[in-house]
Amino acid sequence: MIPLRRQMERLLEQGLHCGESKTANTCKKLLKYKSALWTFIETEGMQPTNNVVEQLISSYVLWRKSSFGTQSDRGALFVERMMTVTSC
Repeated sequence: MIPLRRQMERLLEQGLHCGESKTANTCKKLLKYKSALWTFIETEGMQPTNNVVEQLISSYVLWRKSSFGTQSDRGALFVERMMTVTSC
């Protein structure tokens, strides 16, 4: 995996000087978090995507969209607590 990491880092560094500002900015951001890019490989059981979490919260997102959310702080507190209870 080390050769792949080095190659990726080298390509990102080349991208910093490619002449395209959008590409250079993307490469800069990726280099800033380069150690985090490989966390899912180095950590046993770590998923490379956040699909599990997205699936967990999708019902709450759909509820919020269909009910227009809450209209008060008290209502928001109630929803927070109910979401905590039902998701644990």
